[in-house]
Amino acid sequence: MSTGSALPKTAASAEPASAKPSLLWTICAVIGVFALIGQFTGNDKKAAPSASVSVLDQAAAVFQGSYTREQIKRALDEVMALHGVPRIESEYDRWTNVLVAMRQDGGGTEMEILRCIKAMGTTAPFPTSAGLCATGRKVSVR
Repeated sequence: MSTGSALPKTAASAEPASAKPSLLWTICAVIGVFALIGQFTGNDKKAAPSASVSVLDQAAAVFQGSYTREQIKRALDEVMALHGVPRIESEYDRWTNVLVAMRQDGGGTEMEILRCIKAMGTTAPFPTSAGLCATGRKVSVR
């Protein structure tokens, strides 16, 4: 009788073992499908920025006053060149965000702040210079 009870245990234990590999293969297949989907959708993200509104267009919409994109770009380029900052989209984004925040905190308009920074030269780094200009503090030139 002991041999009879040993056989059913072996057969019963063999059954779940065969189910485990099929579950493993299913999991691997699902992971593979997600990896392929992720790879194809990753390429779409590279094309998206060209379809979005540029930072300078956004600035023209939110800056106080009626300034064109070109006027804003020219003013930013002059001040960014003084500070040795590359004129790239991420820097335009950083600078315009700081300028809008300074205006909202009670400073002058964004373009007034830019003119003040230009007049200061490189006596204070950005965004410190923007904060000083927004609050109207005088900066001594050494």
